[in-house]
Amino acid sequence: MSLSWRDHLLAELAPHALRLRRLKPRWRGGRQLAEASLSCPADGTGTGDPQWTPVLATLGTALADRSWDGARATVVLSNHFVHYLTIPWDEQLVTAEEQLAMVRHAFAQAYGSAADGWSLRWNTAPLPAPCLASAIDSALLEALRAVFGSAAIPLASIQPQLMATFNAHREALPDKDDYWFLDQESGRLCLVRVHADAPHALYSQRVGDDWLAELPAVLERGRLLGGADSAPGRVYLHQTIACEVAAEPAPGWSLHPLGAARTATY
Repeated sequence: MSLSWRDHLLAELAPHALRLRRLKPRWRGGRQLAEASLSCPADGTGTGDPQWTPVLATLGTALADRSWDGARATVVLSNHFVHYLTIPWDEQLVTAEEQLAMVRHAFAQAYGSAADGWSLRWNTAPLPAPCLASAIDSALLEALRAVFGSAAIPLASIQPQLMATFNAHREALPDKDDYWFLDQESGRLCLVRVHADAPHALYSQRVGDDWLAELPAVLERGRLLGGADSAPGRVYLHQTIACEVAAEPAPGWSLHPLGAARTATY
């Protein structure tokens, strides 16, 4: 396996915020070398423009700074920009074409014709676990490739925030156990039921600034979507900005805030 000497540029995109971090390669310690956190005003965008337009404009301007030259980039997209589904799976779906047809059909049923312009990714687990699939606006992916191409910065990968944060915390999560994983960011909660190391249900909900007040309802809704054997339990919490939380947000639920994610694993 060849090791890249290039520094790593981690770009985290949300509707109203952009965070850029330059890191040494993981095999060289992953030390942070530079950071920029920028707000993304919606000035100049039209009412019909996609939600991601302001942050893409801010990203294009930010990459003109020579601080990021010579790095290779990973983009982490806010859950606001990603649609998720857990799809009952069929072991007879063998080829990539068959699997794509199944995933596309599921998104069309859930979202209608809007899903026609989305790029789909999915990850299967041993049955009877469902398939976890994600969908991102194809125009957003094309715009990201164009912005990084214009800046002459290689784009190594584009990841949904839920997957990135879950993988970054993986070593701190239980092994072969039942629990819930909660990904919190400004304006959204994303709750996943994990059973035997595989996601079995997912619920994503817009929330206000006081997301803790809305958390009990989100947990209950997630439990109802989790299946007949779904029950309250341990919730492992990733927070974009850490704050104090109640140990028991609702009867039967226990909240376990996770420490800082291992950025280098992104």
